[in-house]
Amino acid sequence: MKKLFVTTAAWAILSVFAFAQTASADIYGTVRDPNSAALHGVIVNLTGDVTGQRSQVTSAEGNFRFLNLAPGTYRLKFEKTGFTTVIYKGVRMFVGKNKHLRVELTAGPTSPAVEITGASGAVDVRRVTKAANITEEMLQSLPTARNPWTIFNLVPGIMIDREDIGGNESGQQSAFYGHGVDNDDSTWYMDASKVTDPSAIGAAPAYLNTNSYEEIQVTLGANDIGSQTGGTQLNFVTKRGGNTFNGDIYIYAEDEAWEMNQTLPQSIINRGQGSPGVYRLYQYGINLGGPIVPEHLWFYGSFGIQDIHSRTIAQTEDATWLQSLYGKVNFRFGGTSGMFQYANDNKKKWGRTAIGAANQSPETFFNQTGPEGVTLLADLQQEMGSLVLNARLSYRDGGFTFDPKANENGWMQKQNQGVTGPDWYDYYTPSRYWTGGFYYYTTTCDSLDLTVGGNYFAEGMLGGDHEIRFGVDYYTADTATNLLWPNHRRLFIYDRNNPAGYKEIWWLQDYIFDVGFKRISFYLNDTVTFGNLTANVGLRYDRETGSHNAATAPALLFNGTTPIFTSHMGTVSTIAGTAAGAYEVFSPRVSH
Repeated sequence: MKKLFVTTAAWAILSVFAFAQTASADIYGTVRDPNSAALHGVIVNLTGDVTGQRSQVTSAEGNFRFLNLAPGTYRLKFEKTGFTTVIYKGVRMFVGKNKHLRVELTAGPTSPAVEITGASGAVDVRRVTKAANITEEMLQSLPTARNPWTIFNLVPGIMIDREDIGGNESGQQSAFYGHGVDNDDSTWYMDASKVTDPSAIGAAPAYLNTNSYEEIQVTLGANDIGSQTGGTQLNFVTKRGGNTFNGDIYIYAEDEAWEMNQTLPQSIINRGQGSPGVYRLYQYGINLGGPIVPEHLWFYGSFGIQDIHSRTIAQTEDATWLQSLYGKVNFRFGGTSGMFQYANDNKKKWGRTAIGAANQSPETFFNQTGPEGVTLLADLQQEMGSLVLNARLSYRDGGFTFDPKANENGWMQKQNQGVTGPDWYDYYTPSRYWTGGFYYYTTTCDSLDLTVGGNYFAEGMLGGDHEIRFGVDYYTADTATNLLWPNHRRLFIYDRNNPAGYKEIWWLQDYIFDVGFKRISFYLNDTVTFGNLTANVGLRYDRETGSHNAATAPALLFNGTTPIFTSHMGTVSTIAGTAAGAYEVFSPRVSH
């Protein structure tokens, strides 16, 4: 008990410095003799292409288990004095998937060993989640664009809000819907650590480069007890180093010269429009990993560029530059394992439109920076017999900016100092059209997620085997938003062909929004097995609170010099405070 207390206390202290839990798969199994009697004391050695050797000894019930395995191919060796050695080769594991092996050892010499090759335990009896895994092999073999939303189209039940032809939408956010659930209920993960953008729930926190990832897991239903929401869960699993050096260099290229030519209707030509497509699209990068200390310490790194120049229906260029970088270190020493990871994904886009290139003049196009930011992840896990403890933390520093071309010299940030620029003209007929200036928008969002929990296995309790999962999850985020209107006004003109006709002016005050969010969650789940019946019973509690930080919105000024409408649009200051109310949710989870 003293040893257990000291180990647990050390794990708790170390958990303060941990950052995230890696995505994993699990192997369970039972070893029996030809008479179906459980074999106790069988040594089970596991080796893999991306991990060091791990060992287990079967329990009195003949059971063994290897948890939190990285996606990859594994080899298991079963040895017991007086019995023939059995080796399972080529056991392929995918993130979020389990295998349950029923191994039989016969009395006899230990060599030659009996070798079994290929997948075993194909039916996952311990998971009820409805999920699809998009593997690296699938991505390499399919002639499809390589961006997250096109990949989601491969999952049955997912609907995307646009058609992506040859990657022409690679640099643009897409809305998606899984089994009828809106994407506002979706959660994004990197190696099972939450990286959802708190300022744009459901939207991508970054434009992740699919060429850098081992797998993409899309969960559509019966979500894990660790997931707060019931919507689509998107988990990007990074590659990791093994005991041999491995990697790749990739280049994908498209060009307008390779497009199919087609004759357009004269009505489209008369409007000065043409077929949308790709001027050019280049994706290139490098992935490399391997051992630092074989069997104990490994590294992996990835760097990639996506240079996208698409063509709009108005025949203007929509240019996007995506840069992705991550580096990670995995370690395992005895029963202690974990990882540390740094990721940086940045986006730059020139010529983004709000209502279409045919309805906006070029000076109202946005130059976009972001979503971008740094994500820090790490994981610490301690195995102590039937008890496995884990601590994880993820930190993300993100944000994005929409800066109209009319603001290229930054005059809108100085308009309260008397600097003026072009007004924003909004025409209604003969068709909606914008010209002049446009608004400036920027937001920053930081989030921190800390989870401490574990698994405990109880065999033969109350007539069944129990895998009890428990955890505490603490999440906090801050979002600050600033929106600037050109000259604090917007001019509406009814008829573009008659500028002197009906018009009106909207006076608009600059907008500052700075808020915080906190959530504390507790969950407990039991996966219980009675013979051929496996059931999941769990309960999750979430409590959410909100706050606002001190902020001041300046008064409305006419041309940046004279206050106007002071009784209604004067300086507005907000002091820091916490919302009086809180959202509390109890969510039971039952499945079999």
